[in-house]
Amino acid sequence: MVCEDRYGIDMKTIVVTGASGNLGGQLVERLLLETNWNIVTFSSSTISKWEGEDRIKQYRNNQIRQILPDIKADALVHLAFARRFRSNTDIATSIDFSEQVFKAAYANPSCRVVNISTVGVYAPSDDFIDESAPVGPDSLYGMAKYASEVLLNSVFEDSRERITNLRLGGVAQSQRLIPVFIENAIANHQINIVGGTQQFSWIDIEDAISAMVAILHVEKWKPIYNVTLNKERYLITDIANMVADHAKALGYGDVTISVESKDIHLCVGWNSESFMNDSKWHPQVSIAETVRKMFPRQK
Repeated sequence: MVCEDRYGIDMKTIVVTGASGNLGGQLVERLLLETNWNIVTFSSSTISKWEGEDRIKQYRNNQIRQILPDIKADALVHLAFARRFRSNTDIATSIDFSEQVFKAAYANPSCRVVNISTVGVYAPSDDFIDESAPVGPDSLYGMAKYASEVLLNSVFEDSRERITNLRLGGVAQSQRLIPVFIENAIANHQINIVGGTQQFSWIDIEDAISAMVAILHVEKWKPIYNVTLNKERYLITDIANMVADHAKALGYGDVTISVESKDIHLCVGWNSESFMNDSKWHPQVSIAETVRKMFPRQK
């Protein structure tokens, strides 16, 4: 009998690197919940909560060149990469490890690769830019992520149909702005803003994870996809008001919002229609809901 998951797809084996990270760990949890696929993880440590889970096999990063070429893997989601605030050495090491991952995956003819990149590879623009926009990273992290894309394309030069790069928008839960606003609203009943006209476009972590699952159900991939809050952005003052409103609703009292006007130009946003059309994925979580979820649970 062919075992099928809730989508009616034959059982697969999915490899996840960076499984000990926030995104990687939540991706594994989502795959366990929504599919009956087997999962192979690579990370810097063993995840204790998955020990004894029949559908998961866990390995250390230094085993990937030995293990990956010889397992029946349908796809690999590459999430193992130093975060943007880590040292230059850590980021450089992530590029080296990415090369190892891609070469090991290339040696496995059944394995397709989803490389998680970032919209930070694009040159700054006020437009809702799509995948045809010029590359021009303005940070070391963005340049390193673009280097991972170049490496992937080079390793799979004769098998480009097996790879794709998801240029992921900033994940709201990984940004500092909302947590700082929440901390100040609760502790000081005041949110101080410098500027006031900055515009952001972040994606909720739940939407980011669902996008990664969605791409695994797509049979034919394009080389690059933007995965973001499609053609939407919000003012910093709107975010502050959402935090203030929710703080009051939770019983923390009124919150004063102070704006020190200053010319700070920040306006980001992207077009994700290509990914949405191919995967049938759509972001589901509004920024207001994201703010609500990020408040600490009350005792």
